[in-house]
Amino acid sequence: MEGKKQRAFYVTSETKIQREKQPSKLEALAIGDYVGGYAREAPDGKLELVTLNITPAPPKTNNGSKAGGSAKPAK
Repeated sequence: MEGKKQRAFYVTSETKIQREKQPSKLEALAIGDYVGGYAREAPDGKLELVTLNITPAPPKTNNGSKAGGSAKPAK
């Protein structure tokens, strides 16, 4: 992420986490998964996750590239 502004998002006890549209836990997150969600700014200025949606990365094709869209994987 060189040259890009980095942000930290905080998971709270109120964060709703889903993996493939099913309730899940943060431990279900794996390297290469795609993530998205909604965050809000807390009174102290931190970005707190309201929702976190996890989608497994698409399987690799025979030529070594990934199938699917242009979403960025979690790091």
